[in-house]
Amino acid sequence: MKLAQKITEKPVVQKAETFESLNEKHNLLTKELRDTEMELQKELKVLSHAKSLNKSESDDLDAFMAALSKTGKGEVSAKEKISKLKQKIIALKQDLGKVEKLIEIAR
Repeated sequence: MKLAQKITEKPVVQKAETFESLNEKHNLLTKELRDTEMELQKELKVLSHAKSLNKSESDDLDAFMAALSKTGKGEVSAKEKISKLKQKIIALKQDLGKVEKLIEIAR
């Protein structure tokens, strides 16, 4: 049954990349990288603000709860989000490097 499905499936046709399409990819990757870095900076600022509130007003329960609500589900989820953003930035930089190499070849 699975073999029959594989045979009937159409093969995926890959489109050749041109200089213009590579430039479009480069622009999209650059924009996405910039947006992701801005989001990472925003999350880092929120996390540092929450930590400073916890240190300066350690006795005030309301301040602590407000800081937790600002970071989402707490400090752990904020750290997870920051880690995922950093991983995404690394992957985007790698993809950007690959596209830049292809652009140099296509010139």
